Amino acid sequence: MERFLFFTVDNLRCGIPFEDALTMIRMVSLIPYSGMENGIAGSINLHGQILPVYSMRFIFGLRDRQPLLSDNLIIVKKGLSLVALWVDETHIVEHREIEVESRFVSEHIQTIIPGIRIVRSDLLILFDLLDFLESGKNSPTKVTDILGIKTDEYSTDYSPADMRDYSLDGKELEK
Repeated sequence: MERFLFFTVDNLRCGIPFEDALTMIRMVSLIPYSGMENGIAGSINLHGQILPVYSMRFIFGLRDRQPLLSDNLIIVKKGLSLVALWVDETHIVEHREIEVESRFVSEHIQTIIPGIRIVRSDLLILFDLLDFLESGKNSPTKVTDILGIKTDEYSTDYSPADMRDYSLDGKELEK
């Protein structure tokens, strides 16, 4: 039985293998990054080490938004490097067997975006973070396309002009 750290982005529940997660921290001020190249929203200084912060909203094809103090950063291993995944919230580590919903059993569907496995319409597993962050983030097909998520918040049209300064106001951090 595998162990997963589960998290949510918008209403999409995701899991990563427990051994890939090093720690989780609350959102901190991001060092601004020009544009949203490869899904990187900015970077953080974690104990003297500068880590890129990947916006899972952008990578999945969801609408961008400002960071909230309730958001989390999951520090994970990506090959030999460390990176942070910006997610809405994290959940408990669970030991469980993952059974794939019948409509997602097709190998074609499972290989459209490298590094992930779609389990149900509301659950996906990032089983190979290196593959996903190197190849999957550049996939012309987004998770929202495969799952049929069509809401007012769905958008794949991002440009540098749409990007905001993701640094949190110091007064917000004092709250």
